[in-house]
Amino acid sequence: MNNWLRSLLGAMAAFCALGALAPAAALAGSIGGTVTAADTHGPLAGVEACAYLRSEGVEGNGGCRFTDAAGGYTIEELVPAEYEVWFRANGTTYVAEPYPGRIAVASGAVTGIDAELAVGGRIEGTITRAATGEPVAASVCIGGLSPGAFGGCTGSGSDGRYALTVAAGEYRVEFEPFEGVFIPQYFDHVDHEWAATPVVVSAGEIRSGIDAALGVGGRITGTVRLRDGGTPLSGAGVCAWEASGLTNTGDCDLTAADGTYALERLPGADYKVEFSAPEGLGLQPQVWNEKPGWNEGDLVHVAGEATIGGIDAYLAVRQPPPPLASPSQVLLSVPILKKLRLHCRKGFHKRRVRGKLRCVKKHPRHHRRRR
Repeated sequence: MNNWLRSLLGAMAAFCALGALAPAAALAGSIGGTVTAADTHGPLAGVEACAYLRSEGVEGNGGCRFTDAAGGYTIEELVPAEYEVWFRANGTTYVAEPYPGRIAVASGAVTGIDAELAVGGRIEGTITRAATGEPVAASVCIGGLSPGAFGGCTGSGSDGRYALTVAAGEYRVEFEPFEGVFIPQYFDHVDHEWAATPVVVSAGEIRSGIDAALGVGGRITGTVRLRDGGTPLSGAGVCAWEASGLTNTGDCDLTAADGTYALERLPGADYKVEFSAPEGLGLQPQVWNEKPGWNEGDLVHVAGEATIGGIDAYLAVRQPPPPLASPSQVLLSVPILKKLRLHCRKGFHKRRVRGKLRCVKKHPRHHRRRR
């Protein structure tokens, strides 16, 4: 094949390739607009505008662009679909906000997707380990308590510090550690949502010092054995529940092959510990200290990060009930043990953490602020 024929074939191949790419390029769309400040009505440079793909079954990605000196942005190369656009002025006191509704993109430019960001305030602080003061990586979720206070979530960095810009209002701040060894906490250093101290933020204000010092909690350990012969019992269920009943605080575990168990991440409180054998063995459940029911059970006090050992159980074969004196006789009082099941109160759901079922707070859908 001579050189001119090779050149001709190469040109034809290049032309065909361009023709194949042309339809795809023609299908690409874009979203653009301008971002201004609500207080000055001037353009805001450096605002991150992000388009998130929201159409089901569509393959493709959105994208992010930063506004220029005139406040303008254009997010290009978007496949035809519906998108949700968010604006974030990271590092400022302007509040992040979404463009109302979804934006349909076809093969062309969608313009006029503008935003005017309001001045808010900033909540910031540091998360550390209570025992040592070393920084802890955790999720920080700020929930609004007043109208228009929507909040959001972010995460602490390797230095334990976090910051989140929010609209003016009243908020509840929750710290959820990424590592399962720590107990979640609410500001100001409390374990329960109902005891949290609200944080009030004004427009343009920086509320610093909204800190957390996370503890690993206390532990309850022991061994479950058969009463007859003292053989360790494997697979027995053990649960500790906060005795006052005001919260759903607790932990459950199954005994190992040697009959031992460990209940962990327990906030300081009085607990009752329940023991239940695997099904089919016909063993009587009990509450520590060898009591038949919840009300009779002894308390186990947990404080700080101490381990309370020796909370043992000796399970015996369940005794059959006495025969009825007559067909009309009814048992009016039978000790009922609380079910060995993890119950989560409203706003929480079950999740396995380090192999154990725990109650973990549900968070509303949000876009995590990019660091």
